Amino acid sequence: MSSLLKLYEYYFTATDVKVFLSDPTTGKQVYVDLANGIGYDYNVSSIPIYTVGSSVPTFFSKGNFLGQGMLVVPFKDEQYLKVMLQHIFEEESTVIQPRESIGIKDMTDAEFRAKRVKASKKHAANINIGSITKPFDIKIVLDNSSSFYDASPKIILLESCKITGESLDVSSSQDKIVQQGYKFYFKEIKRVQI
Repeated sequence: MSSLLKLYEYYFTATDVKVFLSDPTTGKQVYVDLANGIGYDYNVSSIPIYTVGSSVPTFFSKGNFLGQGMLVVPFKDEQYLKVMLQHIFEEESTVIQPRESIGIKDMTDAEFRAKRVKASKKHAANINIGSITKPFDIKIVLDNSSSFYDASPKIILLESCKITGESLDVSSSQDKIVQQGYKFYFKEIKRVQI
């Protein structure tokens, strides 16, 4: 029974995990605050090499490395993750006033707000998975700050990610939260030292 009391001090729970998307070249990152789950596998396609007449492998080929995973978020908006990815790759531009960016200077505040919302919705509607061609990194931060034994956060970095698919499953027979899943591929896994 005493070992069960210390269980949380040694292990992590889902509430200890945060997920970030980042641009590997600029370091710009965004926190995926709605992340409901993330998982991945990393495979090596190594095959055995046999010599003539032998059923025992002589050696194994180096093989190719490929990681694949799934990021799950509760459905809030179909553009949620896509806008985040667009945000980390946006170039820093010169600062302009919001009214100048719309191109209208003489309008009331109510007219300005209505036009601004309409313009932002029109812009966001053009974002899709295929439009994000640059690879990005996924940073998984595990931080059990209440642990007495090892309070330092652990950071797993999935490098060179690319989203290859998205899914949305709604079932009328099950009354549960609607979730959106994003399938991704990546090249490397690294442990980041703090």
